Amino acid sequence: MIKNQNYSAAISAAIAEFTGRIWLYGLFALILLLGASYALANQTPSSSAGTAPVTKTYPGGLTMQISEVGTNTAFFAPSAALNSTGGITAAQLSPAIATTTNATDVDVVAFGCALNVQRCVNRGSLTLTFSHAVTNPVIHISGIGGNRGSAFFHTSFIMASSDAATLPTFTRLGGNAPFTVTANEIRSSTLNGATSCTVAAPAACGSVRINGTFTTVTMQLDLLMAGSGALVAADADGWTITASVDEDFGDAPASFDTTAAASHIVGGYFLGTAPTVENAGLTNIQATPRTPSPIANATASSDLNDDGVTLPTLTRGIASNIDVAVTGAGGRLQGWFDYAGDGSFATAGDQIATNAVDGGAGDTDGIVNGIIRLSVTPPAGTTQVTRFARFRWSPIAGVGPTLRGTVGEVEDYQVTIVPLQADLSLTKAVSNPNPSSGNSVAYTLTVASAASPASTATATGITVQDTLPLGFTFTSASNPSYNSATGVWTVGSLAPGASATITINGTVSATFGTITNVAQITASSVPDPDSAVNNGVTTEDDYASVAFTVSSILTAPSCTAGGTNQIINNGTFASGTGPNWTSWTAGAAWVGSGTAAVNADAISGTLSQAGLTGLKFGPSAANGAVIQLSQWWRNGGPAATSSPSTLTISLAGTNYAVVTTPAGAGTSATVTYLNGASGNLTSITEFASTGWRINIPTSVAATGALTFSYVPAGTAPSDDFEIDNVTVYTCAPGQLNVVKSSTVVDDNISAANPKAIPGAVMRYCILVTNSGAVTNSNVAVADPIPANVTYVPGSMKSGTSCAGAADVEDENAADGDEANPFGMSLSGTTVAGTAPALPAGGNFALTFHAVVN
Repeated sequence: MIKNQNYSAAISAAIAEFTGRIWLYGLFALILLLGASYALANQTPSSSAGTAPVTKTYPGGLTMQISEVGTNTAFFAPSAALNSTGGITAAQLSPAIATTTNATDVDVVAFGCALNVQRCVNRGSLTLTFSHAVTNPVIHISGIGGNRGSAFFHTSFIMASSDAATLPTFTRLGGNAPFTVTANEIRSSTLNGATSCTVAAPAACGSVRINGTFTTVTMQLDLLMAGSGALVAADADGWTITASVDEDFGDAPASFDTTAAASHIVGGYFLGTAPTVENAGLTNIQATPRTPSPIANATASSDLNDDGVTLPTLTRGIASNIDVAVTGAGGRLQGWFDYAGDGSFATAGDQIATNAVDGGAGDTDGIVNGIIRLSVTPPAGTTQVTRFARFRWSPIAGVGPTLRGTVGEVEDYQVTIVPLQADLSLTKAVSNPNPSSGNSVAYTLTVASAASPASTATATGITVQDTLPLGFTFTSASNPSYNSATGVWTVGSLAPGASATITINGTVSATFGTITNVAQITASSVPDPDSAVNNGVTTEDDYASVAFTVSSILTAPSCTAGGTNQIINNGTFASGTGPNWTSWTAGAAWVGSGTAAVNADAISGTLSQAGLTGLKFGPSAANGAVIQLSQWWRNGGPAATSSPSTLTISLAGTNYAVVTTPAGAGTSATVTYLNGASGNLTSITEFASTGWRINIPTSVAATGALTFSYVPAGTAPSDDFEIDNVTVYTCAPGQLNVVKSSTVVDDNISAANPKAIPGAVMRYCILVTNSGAVTNSNVAVADPIPANVTYVPGSMKSGTSCAGAADVEDENAADGDEANPFGMSLSGTTVAGTAPALPAGGNFALTFHAVVN
């Protein structure tokens, strides 16, 4: 707009100008009406009222009052299009608001200034007052210096005062070349500018952010002077000014904002640390409609500054506290949960906060501390759901869940609501995975409730079903809550993070095979998020299984007399030959020591040979005894006055046999030996006094020294004796190991995952391995079949591995018709197998089938 007339004439001209512009403002109002359903971003004034001061109203309800002070500043047009003076273009605006945005036309009068003074100070002031504190509003100015005449001058805007904590500053956001901005001044760099923003040497036009949060800000208006000639009363610099304000948006899916997106003007009311300015490129008027929420998406919150709400794990039917951090005195908090999952916050029961005040109504902690605490109880139910929540904070009461709002912030969150639940798990262990029949075995079971958030409630009525398997005989439990008759362990209650353990003790009654024990949680008062009680699903964590394999009976190979394993040939010792053991004829490896007894024909002392490997006492196929003592006799026959004497035979420091002669003229001696099977000492009466044979019927073996220790009677006459035909054998140092395994061949139900249920066919394999360095001979293995399975006739096979056992056996002991050297037989309910020779590193495998009873 050009103002080179006298000032009073300018006022008259303004009336005519308004008459000429009335069509433009009518169109502007129509566009605003049509644009009401479009999304907002930068809010700009949607209406104007008053003349001096002028009140601009924004779509969200914010108002801005423009007032001037000083006789040299006046409103030429209180309500005008931004481009009505200077013709500012969209490219010169940032953000790109409409060039026809409602603005106010201001004149700064130059009359009275001296042309030879560069700055004519304080021609008046311009004050912007907002109804609520705003943050970083942007002023848009069109036509600075747009005057003509012999004198040239333009307006300088100086930051003067504000109610902000610190004086705001200016930042240039956009404009044409002469539009110049410093931290505290806005001006033109061209004193003799034209009347347009787009011609050569144009008037200054552009956008400036006022940095800070404030309600009011005042700019001093100076004139920068240049040129020559005389100023007249009509000389004035005329320009238009308006302001836009930034917005924050909700970001729940579009279904929640069906008419206009929930948004607030960024200012002194916010949640958390600060709001985020969003959709800066969108203004009130859009050429094409937008979706109701311009950044609506499926995952709230995409806004990284949505940090005002602290959400705990929400549990159905349980009250939880939600803390909302707020800033802004006198603000009101609104909150909603889409409990029904219907994509709307308007459903009955969705609103969880209505006009809540920090420290007042709706704030359950009752403290003015910048935190509003809400108590929320989601509807009861048994399913876990994901829902959206919205929170709005502003100085206005009664703000709804959608549409524009005045200064404040809206934050949306995606929330998981869980049912009352307890994440229970069951684990099980066995004390010995490879026991022998008759051994003690213990099962340890532990039920645990995971810590929150997996568990949200104390589970009550917890039970575990552990039906003990055949092959295991119950003896006791560490807690009487286990009923061995029903197999039910009554656990009781477990709070989140707690656990319970029980030990079930018993003995192995099975003689072979793999015994599997399964257990599962069968009852709980609340659901489990990752398993269902008592459903039998083996992959869930409330199901546990553990097995032990009963060791098979392995007969060690025999050591044949006269064979390569015989290390001591027959020798003779006679007590009458001297007072020591030197007459022993078995070889220099023996070391003897002793002294003469009362009777010169007897001695006391020891005879030993150290470092022997794999010595064995036990039955011998050759002569029926490992050690045989002949001609143990008293010189001249048993004397009636003779005293007892003893001969002790030790192996590796353990006494295996003691021969005791009777007192007087007895006719027999007592032999006490260590029974290798029972571990107990056993006594027998052997032969007449003319000779005793030490016959140890159960094999025992050791490595170390073999020692004979003789203690004669203390009084005469003593014994005269000889040790003849002593034969000691050692087994080859082969180490034999046996492993029993089982697989389910068919249960007539599932081909992919058969179970060991009644009627199922089991395949058993006994694998014997020689892990020693030399060959073992005459290896035998036997497995009594227990009562809970029935042998399948004709199912025996042998080979060198479980997988490769393909040689069909005929179930008799002859084994002359099989291809490999291994033999198998069935005697009653015992399966047996033999290997004539098993070389170092060699294996032999025996397989057979049985049906589960």
